[in-house]
Amino acid sequence: MALESVPWFVGGGAEHSPDVARMVAYAATNGAGGVLGSLDFRVTPLPTPGTSVRVAAGGGVIPNGYLAAPDFGKQSYVARAASVTDVPITATGSGSARSDFVVLRLDDPQFGGQIPVDVVNGPYVRFAVITNVGSTATTLPALSYPALLLARIDLPPSTGTVQESHIVDLRKIANPRRTRELYNTQPTAISTIATNAWTDWTPQANRTLTIPSWATQMKVLGHISSVAPASAATLGVLRFAFGTLFGQQITFDLDASTRATLLTADTLAIPAAMRNTNAILKLQAARSSGTGNVKTDTASTVVWDVEFLEVPSVD
Repeated sequence: MALESVPWFVGGGAEHSPDVARMVAYAATNGAGGVLGSLDFRVTPLPTPGTSVRVAAGGGVIPNGYLAAPDFGKQSYVARAASVTDVPITATGSGSARSDFVVLRLDDPQFGGQIPVDVVNGPYVRFAVITNVGSTATTLPALSYPALLLARIDLPPSTGTVQESHIVDLRKIANPRRTRELYNTQPTAISTIATNAWTDWTPQANRTLTIPSWATQMKVLGHISSVAPASAATLGVLRFAFGTLFGQQITFDLDASTRATLLTADTLAIPAAMRNTNAILKLQAARSSGTGNVKTDTASTVVWDVEFLEVPSVD
C-alpha cells in the first residue's frame, strides 16, 4: 500500500510496522549515524593489555545500510550496551603488520540479515572485527550489513597484545551539540605590554564563560584591531588563555608608526574537570625583541569568536 495505515504511535491495539519505527529513529537523529555521547563505545585496551580490546558501554545510531544511500530509506536502528564488552583481536604473524576495524554490526532478517538462534532475544547486533582494512583506512568498506565504525587496530608483526598506541579512535557523534557566541569589546583604557614575560593584555576584553557539561572541545578566534607600538618597533608573541588552557602562540612584528590588526586562534580539548564550570578567556602577550611597548587603547576593538563542541573524547 502507498500509505502506511498505522502511524507512530496509535493506541488501542494497532500493529505498528518496524519500518515506521525505524523512520522515527531516523527523524530523531536527522539521519545521522554515530555514537550518542563522547565516551560511548570507546575502544580501549584491557586494563591489563591482552589479546582483546574493551568496548565501553553506550548507545549508537546505525542508518539502514540495507537500503539505498544517501537517505537509507529514511530508516535507522538504535543500539545500546549497558556494560563493557571485550572483543578478541587475532594476533599477527611474523610476516607483516595488519589493521582491523572494530565495528558495531547489525543483522536484520527483514532485509536478508543473519537470523539469530533466539528469534525473540537475538542478538541482532554485536561488536565485530573486519580484518585487513589497510593502515590508513578511516571509512567502512562495502558491506552486506549495516555497521557503525568505532576504531582501527594497527598491529605490528608478531603481536598479540593490543596496546593503547595500536588503537585509532574513529567514532563520530551522531548529532553533536555545539554552541557559538561572538563577543565585541572596545577598551576604555590603555593596556601596554612592556616585558618579555607573558602578561594579561587588555583586561577589559576578558570574558567569564560557562563551559557546557557536554563540551569536549573548543575553538577560539581572538581578533584585536588597531594595535600600536607605544614608542618603537618590536617583535612579540600573542596567545589566548582560558582557565588552565592556552592557545598556540602567534608571532607579531610591529613598526614604530603603524597600527595593526592581530589574530590568535586555536582548537583545544576540554578536560572533564573543566566541564560545567566557569573559566576566564583572556589575551596574553609578551615582547620577544625590540624596545617598543605594544598597546591597545580606546581606538582598539577586541572580538572573540568562541565555539564549544561535542566530539568523541577520552575522559
